[in-house]
This record gives sequence, structure tokens and C-alpha cells, in this order.
Amino acid sequence: MYRNRVALIIGVTLGSVFYFYLAFMLENGTKYTQYGKLIYNYYFLSLLDGQLDIPAQIIGPEGHYDGIGRAFPYHGLAPIITRFVAYPFIDLTKISISTHTIYFFSVASAAIYTKFFLNGLNTNSSSDQRPNYFLVTMLYAGVWIASPTAMLVVNDSVYHEPIVMAYFFTGSFLLLVSTIDVNELPKMRLLLIIALCAGATVFARPHIAVGLYFGNVLLLGYLLLHHKSKVIIPVLCSFAILLVCGLALLGINMLRFGDPTRMHGALHQDTLEMGFVFFGFQPYDTPRNLAFAEHGRFNISRILPNFMLYFWDLPNIHITNSLNSFRVSLHEIYGVLTSNLGFIRNEIPTVGIFYLWMPWCATAILGVAFIRKMNAIKYVMLTTTLIILLMISSYGTLTLRYRAELWPFIAVLVWIILSSVNWSRNGAIMNKIALGLVFSITLIISSVVGFVILNHYSTYFRSHDHYGIWSYDYCAEIVSKKIELGPNRVDRICVLKDG
Repeated sequence: MYRNRVALIIGVTLGSVFYFYLAFMLENGTKYTQYGKLIYNYYFLSLLDGQLDIPAQIIGPEGHYDGIGRAFPYHGLAPIITRFVAYPFIDLTKISISTHTIYFFSVASAAIYTKFFLNGLNTNSSSDQRPNYFLVTMLYAGVWIASPTAMLVVNDSVYHEPIVMAYFFTGSFLLLVSTIDVNELPKMRLLLIIALCAGATVFARPHIAVGLYFGNVLLLGYLLLHHKSKVIIPVLCSFAILLVCGLALLGINMLRFGDPTRMHGALHQDTLEMGFVFFGFQPYDTPRNLAFAEHGRFNISRILPNFMLYFWDLPNIHITNSLNSFRVSLHEIYGVLTSNLGFIRNEIPTVGIFYLWMPWCATAILGVAFIRKMNAIKYVMLTTTLIILLMISSYGTLTLRYRAELWPFIAVLVWIILSSVNWSRNGAIMNKIALGLVFSITLIISSVVGFVILNHYSTYFRSHDHYGIWSYDYCAEIVSKKIELGPNRVDRICVLKDG
């Protein structure tokens, strides 16, 4: 036990230093300005003033605008928690802490998943057995190098903040659920924290909360059936937490959008429009806008083709002609499968998670044969993460950052495999050799792929044109064209003076 704690501390320390380089020294946070780095600062400051809208000059085309020109963020509220901590110490109107937020939750998430896998590895080992240092080292390297946190920490745009926080809550949920022994009465505190992880995700990435809520209900239902009246109080308290968080989101939506079930503005003419179309940066009838209107933002028919591309798509940079032929063929198949679904945007850089996270994908695929016994807890985790995977795969846009939401399902598969085999020094030698070889070789491949892709990705979402903080003159130029906003529209909407 002592050795495991020391190994965890050393691994997290080394990983933190590596992520510090990716976050603060690679070409992103210091040399370039990514879009939206002050959005959450002003979101927090607006909430202090009792408002839910923020200046159009700060949020620009990412805002959702009502008929009088108020700009509402659709991004999850969760990241304002770091602004609450920083508020007494810094000027949030000028100093961004987005890099620090993403760095902290990336490190915390990687530490949690490291602990998650180590628990699986030690499931069938006695406390007096020495750990298999090679496997432990491979797991550490895999989590910190070939996982979503390495991808999220290199870029500090506004898009990454709610994603990394949802990733943190999901990892915490899985770690805590994995510690439950269905034959023993769980502590009330444990169940409440699990419910809080699901509830908090509502304020980061609501569609991920769908999976966590479903998994939480499955878990509580099973415990209620198994332990009956002994768990009635913690089960009811957990349901209360889920209910309060869900109602809070509906209330926030009602206040900002006028409809409790509305999550965002429209891409067509409406009482609430996304800034792209509201200010005329793009027309209402783009292929993407029409596809969302006709087929919805989430569509079950997109799941299979989108996941195929998410899993197998080759990088759009630095590939040979033969590999490019494979990529072209893959996209032709994708085009056939999605021909009746309208336009689906596939943002660059592209790379399949099989290549980006090859150690985990290979272990999940090759190790399924080692799975011996499933129980209720394993089914809860699989179901939870499968729903998350299906939700993001059904969305009408594919991006590199969305791949982070496919990871938990793969992580659970690997955890089940790790917990099904005896990896101790007295266990099956061939199992350790096979896993070690597969993991180490594929980790080298993913490290090379990751270096190329992430170095490229670190410069994405830079502020440019209307993506950035608008000067007063630029804002006045844009807003003055919206005659329907009234005669005093410029003074009312462009509230921030330069300097």
C-alpha cells in the first residue's frame, strides 16, 4: 500500500511537470491568444451583478442573442468556480485564468484515471505483494501521454474548459463507483459524492450528464433492491441531489433563454439566435445550419458513421500516399452512410482515437477474452460510458476535443480487463508479457502521433477577425448594421471602451 502511494505521488508529480510544459510553455498560452479566454471571467462578473448576459465584445459570435441584442453564453456554468476562487486576488476584466483552469483539471483528471487503473490492476493482488513496476510504469505513461488530458491541456480556448471539467467529473464518478462492493453496505457519503459528480456535470456538459444520471439511477436502483431499507435514506438523498441539479439547469435556461428546455440559440431566424447568424457572419442557409434544422443536433442515425470516423480516421497531415488512399476510401464510405443526414462538419485536425490512444484501444480490443466475470458495478460503468459515447457520436459535428468523451467507455473496458486478471508477480506470466509488449509498442506509436497532432492543435482557435475581443469601434461597426435593434443600439450593446 505504501509503495503504491509513493508511486502515485511520483507519477502525478512528473505528469504535472509535463503538463505544465504543454499548458504554459508550448506555443499556446504565452505566445498566442486563444479565443474566448475572458468569457468565463465576464460570465462570473455578470452573475455577481445579477445578470446572465455578458458584453457582446467579449463573447462575439459565440454568444446567443435575443431580440434586443443581449448576449447569453450557452457554455456550461461549471468553470466559473475557478473565477470565484481567483476573484479576490486578480482583476478578472483583464487577466485570464483559462490556462490555469484547464491545467488544474487536466492534472486532477489524469491523477484520478491513474488511480482508477491502478485499483483495477491491484484487484486480484494481495496487499503484501510487490507491484509489477513495468506494468505500473506503462499505465502511468499511457494516462499522461496517450489520453484526452494531453490533448485538452495544450489549448486554452473557451471550448476546453467545460469539456475538461466534465471529464474530471466523469472520471471521479467512475473511480468512486468502482470502489463499491455490491455485497457490502456502501457509505452514505460515498453515494452522495457520486450523485454530486453526476449533478455537477449538468453545468459543464449536459449531454454527458445524461449518461451519468442514467448510471446513477441504475446504481441506486440495484443497491435498493439488494440492501432494501438499509440504503433508503442515502438513495433518497442522492435522488434529491440529482433533482436539484437538474431543476437548477432548467431554471437557468428559463432565465437566460425564456424556455427551461432550451439549451442554445437557433441557426435560423428565431427569437434567440447564435451570433454567427445574428450579426450576419454567415447566412441562415449554410449546409450545416440546414442539416441541424432538418436532422437535429443529435441524431441516432449519425452514431455508426461518426464513431467509425472517430475511431479510424487518419491524420489530415503528414501521411503517405498509401495511407491517404485509405483515408479517402474511409471518407467515401462515410459519405455513403451519411448521405441522407445532411452536412456533418469534420473539424481539423483529424485523427482516429485508435492511433491517438492506441495502448488503451488495443488493450480493450485484445483483452476482451480475459474478461471472466461481470457484476452489477461493471455493468453500471459500461452502461454509463456507452451512453456518453452514443450521445457525442450522434452529434452533427466531429472535432478533436469531442473525442475526449469517447475515452471513458474505453477506460472502463480496460479497467474491467485489469480487474479480471491476476497481475501480481505470482500470477500468469504470459498475461503480463503480452500486455507489456502490446502496451509499450503501441504507446511509442501514439506518442509520435500525439506529438505531431498536439503540437499542431496547440495553435488552434487563435483570436482573429470577429473571433476575439471586439474593440469599441469594431463592435459599433457590426451593431450599427442591425437596425432592428433600435436607435441607441451601439451605446447599449458596445459597453466596453477601449483601454
